[in-house]
Amino acid sequence: NLKIEIRSLNDRLKECRRKGDFSTYKILINCYRDTMGIIEKYDFQTKFSEYNSIGENGKFSKMVSVWEQNSEGTVRNHKVWEVK
Repeated sequence: NLKIEIRSLNDRLKECRRKGDFSTYKILINCYRDTMGIIEKYDFQTKFSEYNSIGENGKFSKMVSVWEQNSEGTVRNHKVWEVK
């Protein structure tokens, strides 16, 4: 699991900082950045929802929402449309 790998990298980064091993620290920082990029790119899933809402005219309208959400609950690209 990549999230476990990130926690492991955090521990190793702290240890390298404490020891002053900045050569390894730099390598680990690059690994951390690459791993976070993979998580961000592939962890998000497309979700959608259909529901009824009361519009400005007081009438019910069918609505559709689409968004991307990761395993931590972060949402991006949230869009809402009224179905006519």
